[in-house]
Amino acid sequence: MVYFIDYTMNSKIETSYRNKLQTLNKRRKAQEEKSELLKETHRSKSEKQYQAKLKRLDKRKEDQYKNIVRKEKWKPPLVVKKKKEPRVTKADQVFSLYIRKKYWPKCYTCNWKADGNWHRKTRACRPLRWCEDNCRPQGFRCCNSKTTGNGRPTEFEYYLKQDGIDVERLNDIYMDWKLWWSKKPNEQEQKEIYEYRKEELAKLE
Repeated sequence: MVYFIDYTMNSKIETSYRNKLQTLNKRRKAQEEKSELLKETHRSKSEKQYQAKLKRLDKRKEDQYKNIVRKEKWKPPLVVKKKKEPRVTKADQVFSLYIRKKYWPKCYTCNWKADGNWHRKTRACRPLRWCEDNCRPQGFRCCNSKTTGNGRPTEFEYYLKQDGIDVERLNDIYMDWKLWWSKKPNEQEQKEIYEYRKEELAKLE
C-alpha cells in the first residue's frame, strides 16, 4: 500500500511557523530598542543631574574662594577703644567733701537738711564743674528733684549774689562752653585739682 504525503500542508505549517518567529523577533527587537532608549534617557538625565551638581559645587567653591580673597584683601581698620572716663573721679569726690564740710549741714536754698553737693550750672560744664562759686549743698527731697523745683535756680542765684559771687561771670563761662564746647581737662589737670582741694580739705579739718 502506498501512502501519499501532502507536501502542501507541510509548507503551510512551515510558513505559519516562520511568520510567528518573525513576529516574535520583531517584538523582541522593539522591546530591546525601547529598553535601550529608556536606559539612554535615564543615563542622560543622571548625567545632566550630575553635571548640574558639579556646577553648583564649582560655584560654591568659587564663591568661597572669592570671599576668602575679599577677606584677605580687605581688613577692617584697627579701632582702639578709648577708656570711658568714670562718672565720678577722685577730684569729684574730694571736691564734694570739701563743699559739704565748708557749707554743711543745711540746704543752701531752704535751710532744710542737705544731703549732697549740687551744681548751679550742670556738672557737664567742665570749667564750672570744680568751681566753688558754682557749688553749694542742697537737699534732694526739698529742692533738687524734678518735683521739688529742680535746684531752684532763681533762689540759688539770689543767695549767691548775696554772698558776693559774680553770677554773670558764671553765666558767661557757661555760655562760652555751650557755644564752643571747651576741651575736657586732661588727667594732669584733674590731678592738680585733686591735690589742691585735698590740701584745702585738710585745712578745714
